[in-house]
Amino acid sequence: MKIIHTSDWHLGQQLHGHNRQEEHQRALDWLARLIEDEGVDLLIVAGDIFDVTNPPIHAREMYYRFLERVTRSRRCRVVITGGNHDSPATLHLADEFLNQHGIWVVGAGDVEVEKEILEIRDEEGRLMAVVAAVPFLRDSVLLPAQPGEDPQAAIERRRANLRAHYRQVGAALEKWRAAGVPLLATGHLYVAQCDDPEAQDNIYMGDKANMEPAHFPEILDYVALGHIHKPQALDAEGKIRYSGSLIPLSFSETPDDKLVWLLEFDGR
Repeated sequence: MKIIHTSDWHLGQQLHGHNRQEEHQRALDWLARLIEDEGVDLLIVAGDIFDVTNPPIHAREMYYRFLERVTRSRRCRVVITGGNHDSPATLHLADEFLNQHGIWVVGAGDVEVEKEILEIRDEEGRLMAVVAAVPFLRDSVLLPAQPGEDPQAAIERRRANLRAHYRQVGAALEKWRAAGVPLLATGHLYVAQCDDPEAQDNIYMGDKANMEPAHFPEILDYVALGHIHKPQALDAEGKIRYSGSLIPLSFSETPDDKLVWLLEFDGR
């Protein structure tokens, strides 16, 4: 099974007033050709599809044209998760149509992690992979209101709940441990030890120690991360990776290689 992991497209971005539409279109055309040439079975996009919550029409059109193209052959499945720049409502606008074409969107997290678990099947209905499609987790999931709570206590509770969410994901995936297919998860967050030259804001208030590589469940064969724009692996085995942004989104990113991760699994 071949899988591509990408993230942080930021369609609709303007850089100092310059429209990036042509650059994004070329990048998506390249990605579509790669999917076709490699016979990719699953595309994972780990958040920040759009640059703003209400993206311009040309960005939405580009997005839907790309999805139509890569699923035209009915071979490639697509899993899309929401990032901190995305509006869950915008991502879910065409769910019924997308599902009919083998595209699943998880725009917002849920306290019931089972709602984030997706079985990926081929045209004959054979199970190919299971994906815990964890998007950017908002405070509605991580930090239910507690009036009068001390700010530091809220930070600690958010951190604990974030880690607990992934522990629950690992527990939910146990039923597929013996299935002989890749067990994958996504995330859109800052993970400690990552190289973050842009010094992007931590999207969870407090320090940057909310998650560490060791906090991801051992049952996972791969963790597809988004939010940090520099591609990198966070562990020696390369099982936990940021794909980085699809194109440079600021001048500080111009030295970075821009890429997607192409993975191949034979069972687990």
